[in-house]
Amino acid sequence: MNTPSTIKQQDALAAMEQLDELLTLLGNQPDKRFIKKNPFANQAEYLPIGYIEAKLDQIFRGLWSTEITHEGVAANGYTVSIKLSVYHPIANVWLTRAGIGASAFEVAKGASPIDFTQINAKGIEKIIPKAKTEAFKNAVKSLGNIFGRNLNREFKHGHAAEKGIKEILNKPINE
Repeated sequence: MNTPSTIKQQDALAAMEQLDELLTLLGNQPDKRFIKKNPFANQAEYLPIGYIEAKLDQIFRGLWSTEITHEGVAANGYTVSIKLSVYHPIANVWLTRAGIGASAFEVAKGASPIDFTQINAKGIEKIIPKAKTEAFKNAVKSLGNIFGRNLNREFKHGHAAEKGIKEILNKPINE
């Protein structure tokens, strides 16, 4: 016979299984077809912004948003801080992640990167969106491997369910 406490325990276990499924999905490596190499950064791997946005839409059903929390000039470039919010479909809460990005000012060829008299005036149209994109990607990576968390890392971290934590989390609460 199912008692109210047994039903609550079964519901909690079902929710934990769903959380594990989401963690597993987020822990997957990104589709290799979409991994690109940056020739200007020692062939560092990255995911295009379109892939990341499509994955956010797919996993979080479009329930995500960004907010610029800070922007400004720093040394020889422009910085942007961003807050990414995603609606967690299982926990039914909004999660936030912070990200920061920067982009260097374009200066005349051969000029010092801090010689502000040599800044390309039209270059500002490129560096602000680039800094925002870098901040966005920085925040999104913290959600999991599927968003490029472990690209360019020597040690590839797994997630809790792969580390034996699953058994601990699935224990009944009263044990």
